[in-house]
Amino acid sequence: LLHSTIQFQHDKLLSVEKHAKWKNVLVKGIPERRDEDSESMVRELFYKKCKIELKESDIESVLRSGRKVVNEETGHTEPRNLVVKLANYKDKVALLNKAGMLDGTPYSLEDDKELHEEV
Repeated sequence: LLHSTIQFQHDKLLSVEKHAKWKNVLVKGIPERRDEDSESMVRELFYKKCKIELKESDIESVLRSGRKVVNEETGHTEPRNLVVKLANYKDKVALLNKAGMLDGTPYSLEDDKELHEEV
């Protein structure tokens, strides 16, 4: 009984995590600045490189994710990913469809689906 309760809670937690990331995208490669306005930076990237204009109301939040990592070869700190929580799933789909437009730039765009998949 205890094992089945733990399994049920585990499955429920995975479902909640999946739903929480349903409208998120990860943006990689945007340099970090001390007093940065992350939302403006990603909106500018999406507009200039992906040709998608998002209003302030289209983005719920933008946060840096993870620990700072120093590149051993250069000694420079690598920029952490930006987690962009969009207001609409359709905007996420549109952005992911245009992610190829970032090829050849220092930036990339990915689906935020860091979930523990059942193996």
